[in-house]
Amino acid sequence: MTGILRLVILGTALVMVAGCGRAPQAVEPETFDHKNAGAAPPSTDHLQFGGTLTRSGFSMSRSQSGSDQSLLDLSKIGVWAADSSSETATLSREVARQLGAAPELGEVVWMPYGSKPPAGDRKPGAMFLVGVAKTTDQRRLVGRSYEMEIEVRGGSSLAASNSFYSSRNDPPISEFYLSGKGTREVNFRGLSVGDLREQHLLKAAEDVKESLLNNLTELVLATSASPALPDEFFPAFQAAPELKLMDDFKAVPVYSLRGLFMPNETLWKIPEATSTAELFAAARIELEAEGWRID
Repeated sequence: MTGILRLVILGTALVMVAGCGRAPQAVEPETFDHKNAGAAPPSTDHLQFGGTLTRSGFSMSRSQSGSDQSLLDLSKIGVWAADSSSETATLSREVARQLGAAPELGEVVWMPYGSKPPAGDRKPGAMFLVGVAKTTDQRRLVGRSYEMEIEVRGGSSLAASNSFYSSRNDPPISEFYLSGKGTREVNFRGLSVGDLREQHLLKAAEDVKESLLNNLTELVLATSASPALPDEFFPAFQAAPELKLMDDFKAVPVYSLRGLFMPNETLWKIPEATSTAELFAAARIELEAEGWRID
C-alpha cells in the first residue's frame, strides 16, 4: 500500500485525509462573488417602532500551524448551514452572500443543511459551519424581546484535531481553525409590524462576516497567500478507500473533495455515542489489515 492516510477525530466527526496516496434539502447550494453577490434580503427597518438593541457582540478565536512560507488558498470559501432550522439557513446564507461581496476574497459557496458538494470537487481553502444555537422570542402585551446565540467554527477543514502530526515530507500548507460565539438581544416596546427575527438575523450576519473577514485578512498577511495558485498544486481526485468500520459505526459522509496538495479529504459524521478509543482501535485493526502503517 502506497501513500499516506491520516485519521483525525474531533468530537463526533471523523476526518480521513488520503494524502499522497437530515433534514430534507429544501434549497440548492449557491455561489457568490464580488461580481455576483446576489440581492440582499429586503430590509424591515421601516416597519419597526421603538426597538432597542440592548446587547450585541461576536468574538472569535484562532489557532494555526505553518510559517510565513506556508501556502494559503482562499480562492474558494465554503459556508455550511450547521443545522436544519430556518434561522440558521437565513444567517448562514447571508454570511456567505456578504463574504462573497468582499473584493479581497474569491468565490463563496453556501451549502444548505443536508447538502454536500459533488465528490471530487475542489475543496474550499476555508470552510465554516454557521448556525443559530439558541433563540428566545418573548411577546408581551405592549412589547417583545428577541435573543439569539450564534456559533461559528471551521477553518482549513470543517473539523480540527487536538493534536497534529507532521514530517519533513509534508507540503508547506497553512492549517488554521476558527471558532466564535455571539449574542444579539433586542427589546421592543410598541407596535411590531415587521419580522423582528428576520431583521436581526441579517444584522447579526454583518458581525459574523466582519469577524471572519478580519481573521482571513490576518491569515493572508501572515502566509504566502496567492489569489490564484497553479492548477498543478491541486492533484486529481482519488477516491477514499472503503472502510468497513464506517458502516459499523453508522458514519454519515459529509464531503469527499480534492485540495491543495491533497488528492482526497473525506469527512464523515459519527454518532455522538461513539467511543473515540473504540473507533481508533477499530480503525487501526482494519487499516493494518489493508497494509497501512500506523504512526
